[in-house]
Amino acid sequence: MPKSRVAGERAGRASARGRGRPGRLLGGRRRGWPPALVEPAVCARRARRAAATVVGLWAAVVVADGLLLRTHLLGESYLFVSLVVGVLASAVLLPLHYGYGVGPSGRVHLATGPEGRSLTSRTLSGTRTLDLNRLTRVRRLEARDRWGGIIDELRLQDAYGVRLVVGKAQQEIDRAVRQAVESAPSRPDHLAVEVTEHARTRLGLAPGPRPRRRILHRLSGSLLLATALPLLGVAGFVVTDVLARAGA
Repeated sequence: MPKSRVAGERAGRASARGRGRPGRLLGGRRRGWPPALVEPAVCARRARRAAATVVGLWAAVVVADGLLLRTHLLGESYLFVSLVVGVLASAVLLPLHYGYGVGPSGRVHLATGPEGRSLTSRTLSGTRTLDLNRLTRVRRLEARDRWGGIIDELRLQDAYGVRLVVGKAQQEIDRAVRQAVESAPSRPDHLAVEVTEHARTRLGLAPGPRPRRRILHRLSGSLLLATALPLLGVAGFVVTDVLARAGA
């Protein structure tokens, strides 16, 4: 069989496995990459369903834990089950909500297609595709990680509700986001892009902050991360305690 025909059949099978729209990714030579681009509206629905599932399971565990404690089928030591489950639920919900990449190919990749430029990455809810032509929000988070390094990420959202996080040292992605922000006034839909001042400094649209202000950004970012993770755990603990004491 000619080599060209074999290559054509392989390409056809790869195309049949993908359910997204066609596009050409810039970068990403890892085997099994790139995935097919997925319609942004489909990505948003997947993320909402996944988040609703996690919240539903968390609520079910909290209520069950409280009722079992109330009927004395479980000892008081099981009150902390809701706390642990809540922390685990938060650890899943945060990446689901913001669109953190997962796995070896979790980095965000720039793609070009018939409808313009997009960003795509593998997340907990599957492959997400964010439409840069309909970008609506750009935010930036700086914080200290547990190893003493710096977290520096852009949090993006488009008109479909798709969210993606772009980590640091992805200059090609930053340039594409900056171009999307700069070209927003000339778009036919006239969608405004909400860009925070802190995000503008990373994109080169504003001068860098003073050292004191940069420290303030990192402190507030670290505080935000530290309080977001145990939030559901504390809420579950309180609800379980109330349910357990209601019949006392």
